[in-house]
Amino acid sequence: MDDRSFRLGNRLVGNPEGAPGIELTLTGPRLRFTQAAVVAVTGAPLVVELDGVPVAQWASLEIPRAAC
Repeated sequence: MDDRSFRLGNRLVGNPEGAPGIELTLTGPRLRFTQAAVVAVTGAPLVVELDGVPVAQWASLEIPRAAC
């Protein structure tokens, strides 16, 4: 795991540096959130989208709860 990106990602969302995270390589999953969340995508450049709209890496991103 890219330790620097992992620690900075946790910092961006207000977590302790060692809080759990998800590491992905090359392609990522499509995630559905059942409750609101704050996430950050760090590491190598890649396309990140929220509901089909591109969003920035290396920033806090507020995710609304998905409609069920």
